[in-house]
Amino acid sequence: MAGLVLTLAPYEKVLIGGVVVQNGQKRAALRVEAGAAGVLRLSDAMHPDAARTPLTRCYYAAQLLLLGEAGPGGEAVLARLLSDAAAGFEGFAFSSPLAEAARAARARAWFRVMRRLRPLLPQEAALLADPRFRAPSNVPELPSVATIGGAGREALTAR
Repeated sequence: MAGLVLTLAPYEKVLIGGVVVQNGQKRAALRVEAGAAGVLRLSDAMHPDAARTPLTRCYYAAQLLLLGEAGPGGEAVLARLLSDAAAGFEGFAFSSPLAEAARAARARAWFRVMRRLRPLLPQEAALLADPRFRAPSNVPELPSVATIGGAGREALTAR
């Protein structure tokens, strides 16, 4: 069987090509035959406002690329974000998964990038919450990844 097969729980929502689709009251299987269609369960989607840390920005950029919502240069932005995150977390246990995410990004496997980053997000949050790792107040805030997004971000806000 070719294509992607999704098994959806009752009332589960999935984003397919920028459109939110919700399952009915029974468990169902859905087969997506178009290989280039951006498909993402809403439970895996990140809201744009949540992309505030280095790894969440990487995750969100990969999400936009997966959904085809990244503007021109989106791939280069993700590569730079991953490179900066790897440099920033050098010496922590993030190096191997970040290297895998960078390899996946070079292969344009956006969901694989997200899958490599997802388990790191709680670890990053705990690390950044530790007062020993706080940046001095004179360090500028990270640039927004909203600049790489297209018009389809509204679908992510309508959970």
